[in-house]
Amino acid sequence: MNVYTQTPGTDTLPLISIITINYNGDKYLEECIRSIIYQDYPNIEYIVIDGGSTDNSINIINKYRDNINVFVSEKDEGISDAFNKGILRANGEIVGILNSDDLFADSAIKAVANAYLANKKTGGVYFGDIRYFNDEKTMELVANSADLWKYMSIFHPSTFVTKNVYDEFGVYSKEYRYAMDCELIHRFLINKVPFIHISQTLANFRLGGTSDKNYINSYREFYKSVKKYNPSYTAKLYFYWNITKKRVLHSGIGGFLDRNRRIFSFLLAGKAK
Repeated sequence: MNVYTQTPGTDTLPLISIITINYNGDKYLEECIRSIIYQDYPNIEYIVIDGGSTDNSINIINKYRDNINVFVSEKDEGISDAFNKGILRANGEIVGILNSDDLFADSAIKAVANAYLANKKTGGVYFGDIRYFNDEKTMELVANSADLWKYMSIFHPSTFVTKNVYDEFGVYSKEYRYAMDCELIHRFLINKVPFIHISQTLANFRLGGTSDKNYINSYREFYKSVKKYNPSYTAKLYFYWNITKKRVLHSGIGGFLDRNRRIFSFLLAGKAK
């Protein structure tokens, strides 16, 4: 398998910028990087934004420096700020973000490029399905944009945004520490940005990250975003319902519900594949 050097400028294929943000994430960083540079798509711009790591991250990044177009290592103001640093440096027609503990599925970038070309390079949000995993379990969920005012029904690692949408409607709000992707997606929704589903698993999301560990704060920020852009009497009900579901999943019967997600999908966020 070839490791692409990601030289921008191919005439016939859209340039796709991929951003990885990292801070002391050396445990999974190399696996993340390899899932990007071994993609079977030749026109990738790879941007790594490091928050001034003090672990082995910089050594890992330097190992793959020939495959990284832009590398920045400096203190930032949080996750949103790191995302924005990458977006502002991106030259691609499409921008994807993969955090340092997550992985792209094989041929994910090619699938995004094909969908973009099939839709005549329509500016918008291109999103695919997701595989959740940790050392104990794995599950695949189908993304949909119909329920985005109820819960985050598309998934950050498998979501790609055309650069012109960022240019027109803005980047991540630094006001949000946990659900910054929700606020961004709600902003796009209210401005009628097209959402285009790619019917395949594009990324592998490792459970236990910042938003997963701080799920109550994440749901609070989600509710805050809904109130800002699309307030309704049902919004607060969904807020409490989502927290209740998450608490149940973290309880003793959570494993049973996960294993039988196809049966209990009406109780849980996300439809199993």
